[in-house]
Amino acid sequence: MPLPKTIKIHRTIVQEFEVINHTDLKTKLQQAILILEQYKKEHPDYAKLVDDLKNKDNCNDLRKSFNDILQLSGFPQAIIDKNLAPLEDEPQEIIDQDAKDIAQQLIDEGFKGVSSNLPGNCGVTSNMIPKYCYYKPASDKRGDKFIIERHPKLITEGKRQWATTESKLKTTKEKYDLMIQKLNELNNLI
Repeated sequence: MPLPKTIKIHRTIVQEFEVINHTDLKTKLQQAILILEQYKKEHPDYAKLVDDLKNKDNCNDLRKSFNDILQLSGFPQAIIDKNLAPLEDEPQEIIDQDAKDIAQQLIDEGFKGVSSNLPGNCGVTSNMIPKYCYYKPASDKRGDKFIIERHPKLITEGKRQWATTESKLKTTKEKYDLMIQKLNELNNLI
């Protein structure tokens, strides 16, 4: 099944976030807000969907609170049952099928799966990559590698990151295993 057009839009946003990957946190946050604002302007239908979902949650919270107060009021149970506020399952507007499919795909694959740049059939999936670690694909002159960045133990040693070899003689899976081995060493030293 080909991916819907909106998945391509989500990948573009992820790629824009990857561009700001090597700046400080405050700058990243400001740039992320600008990107999301731009996305909301370009796709008002999805921005409205997000607002509807937020309003639904707020509305349901208020209705639950009302129902709790009603239960404590001391009225006869028949009157309470008649006046209980029903909770909403979905927003008032109908969500189109593409949006539901995308949401289900994100739930099934996870958000990491959307932007995975790992080679196919390499023995490693994006869900296998642990915290503090990421994959850097091969370039024209260098091979691929895995990087451990900002691990607390590395920081105490005065280092920012550790990377596997970029040799094209080793497979991606072998490099992944080296990264896991180093990560286990770091975790045991904490």
